[in-house]
Formats: sequence, structure tokens, C-alpha cells
Amino acid sequence: MAAISDYLESELLNFLFRGSNSFMGHTMAQNPDKDNVPYGKPLNLSIALTGRPPQDNDTGATIDEIPVNVDVGGVSRATNYKRYDLGSPSEIGDNNWLPVGSDGTNDSLAQAYSVHSARASKTFVPPGNSTPTTVLIGDGSTKGYYYPLFLSQGAVTGANTIVTYNFVDQPGINFYGAYSTGSDSNFYENQEINPDPTDILIRLYEDNGFIKNKISLKFNKAVSNWGFVSGIAILDSPNYGEGNLLMHAQLKNPRQVTPGDSLYFDPKTLEISLK
Repeated sequence: MAAISDYLESELLNFLFRGSNSFMGHTMAQNPDKDNVPYGKPLNLSIALTGRPPQDNDTGATIDEIPVNVDVGGVSRATNYKRYDLGSPSEIGDNNWLPVGSDGTNDSLAQAYSVHSARASKTFVPPGNSTPTTVLIGDGSTKGYYYPLFLSQGAVTGANTIVTYNFVDQPGINFYGAYSTGSDSNFYENQEINPDPTDILIRLYEDNGFIKNKISLKFNKAVSNWGFVSGIAILDSPNYGEGNLLMHAQLKNPRQVTPGDSLYFDPKTLEISLK
């Protein structure tokens, strides 16, 4: 058994990253020796950048973290690198992260999703009518992509009619898209080709057990070469070389960082999930 329910995903993400002091319906006892933060909840969360993507058995001491000093012609030069300190999730976690499963916006900047499914139902009011219509799409055997879809109606732009989509594999989740006709080139139903193989502009929706950054996460500007940055890690310490590794990933857009460069994550561009 490996699948995690939406409920457990939400409980874990809220407890670890946001301000929740309860877990699975139980209010956690406060630890008087650790600023009254509940037992088991991190006192700090920080983001580190790495050259090599971290491994599951890494720690804050063994990750290939960007160095704080580099050798330049036999002279040690500071890089100006430091972890991004997110502070205490009990105190400011809700300021750092959007609610679980939320894009936190109804505007055109919301994340566009694709859903890969063999069948969908869509509910809409046809142009010129006043009664909502629900129809099934697909025969249950031919799978394909539906896109672009949004988690909020307000994110659908340029549409005379907004359609609500529901998928068997995503129970309880409403997706919103434009009214689709044969001449509509901005919306696609059951297309065979992945619309965004790099998963940047139109992200493949897997489940609603995720959170996204609410604020801009900007690292210090490099003053010496940082080298090739390809990994990211979340740890429970802001101190270089310390802490437990909690989560990690390979960056989808690794890059060489040279003096004058600044790495940052705009709001809603860093997604954390349990998948």
C-alpha cells in the first residue's frame, strides 16, 4: 500500500510547512523547551541550493550545497551564498505558503494544468441558452490530455462560456476551461500529445496534495561563481552544513550561476507535494 489520501497529504503539509499546530484531529502538545512549538514540528525551515541533486540519505552536512567560499587564483573569495531562511512555520508559515491545493488567485497568472484521462464530464451553459448542460467526453478507452485547465474560474480568459470539468481520477476537484468548439484553438480535449513535456507552462495535474510559495523567494546575489546549480533541498536548519534533509528535488531549469546573477522563485512557482 503506497497511495496517500488527500486528507493525510493536507495534514502533513499543513503541519510541516504552515501554521497548523494539530495533526489528524489532535492538537499537539507544546514543547516548553523549544519556544512552545508543538512536539515534532520543525523550529525552522530553510531552502538550500545544490550542485548535485540531493539523495534520500543525505543530510545538511552531506548535500552538495553551493559553497560559501571558492578559490580564485589561490585566493579564497566569498560567494555570498546562504540558505533562504523561511523562519518558524508555527509563526510565519501561513505567510510563506498558500493553503494546501490552492493557487491562491483568480487572475490570469494562475497555473495552467493538463489532465491525462480517458473520460471526463463537463458542465456548461451553451451560448444562447440558460440551462446548464452536462455531457461525458471520451469512451473510457482512448486516453488523452485536456488543457489548459485552471483551479479557479477567474483564471479562464477569452472565453464566452466557462466549462467545469470533472475527472474520475481526480474526485471532488473542479477544473475550469474555455467552451470548446471545433474552431476553438485555445483549448484542447483529449489530445494525444503532451502539451508541455517540460512541465513548466502547463503542469500535469497529479493531485491536490500540494502547496505553493505565497511570497517571492530570492537568494543573495552571487559575487563569485556558484558553479552549476541543479538541485534544491528543504532542511530544518538555516545554518550551512547543518540540519536534517526533509525534501529535495532536481531543478527543472538548472543553470550556471556567475557573479551578478540572482536566483529566485516568483510566487506560486515553487510547488511542494508528497508525490
